Amino acid sequence: MTALFWILMTIALYRGALWLQRKLGSSPIANPVLLSMAGVIAVIEVSDGNYANYLESTEILHGLLGTATVALAIPLHRQLRQFRHSLGPILFSITIGSLCATTSTLAFCLWLDAPQIITLSLAPKTATSPVAMEISRLLGGLPPLTAVVVILTGIIGAMIGPAVIRRAGVRGDQAVAISIGTAASGIGTASVLQRDLTMGAYAGFAMGVTALTTTLFAPLLIAVVPWF
Repeated sequence: MTALFWILMTIALYRGALWLQRKLGSSPIANPVLLSMAGVIAVIEVSDGNYANYLESTEILHGLLGTATVALAIPLHRQLRQFRHSLGPILFSITIGSLCATTSTLAFCLWLDAPQIITLSLAPKTATSPVAMEISRLLGGLPPLTAVVVILTGIIGAMIGPAVIRRAGVRGDQAVAISIGTAASGIGTASVLQRDLTMGAYAGFAMGVTALTTTLFAPLLIAVVPWF
């Protein structure tokens, strides 16, 4: 299989997953990332393909991940005036959410007596993929494992996050968007953007701040708590 085939196949599967989600009434359960991942796995298995070859062939798509993350600044800029009125509380809530996410992950790893390399790989899981993988590498973790966990966290957050947050008593759309951006990184933010550009700006801002705070908190917590 050529590189062009794998690239076009990946794009086609994702577009097909988006179409299916719309046909199902934009149901969060029909997450396009999850559906397209399943499709790619199925094609590789059926065609007796090699994942390493697929990964190398679609490297150009991986390179666009960072560009897509930076592009989230566009809706954020458009909503800049609204942010100014409540910037302090928003920053505080995102910072606390990020700290809780990192601390709880490390606490669970400690409780389960996880190997150190697993702990180091999971510590930055709340940050968006490019940032989380680099943190994992610097800490001595396994970046591929970190990427998988970040993606799974994002998919789960996009699928059930809004319902869980509202069930917890959170009613404001802005608060829900910020929560999703903080907990579910890029995939969660993309799901919010699909529904509402304004709320997507809040989620994108939360994702960016979470990446920054995780970069600070994860190494610091591991350094000051010896048993991590």
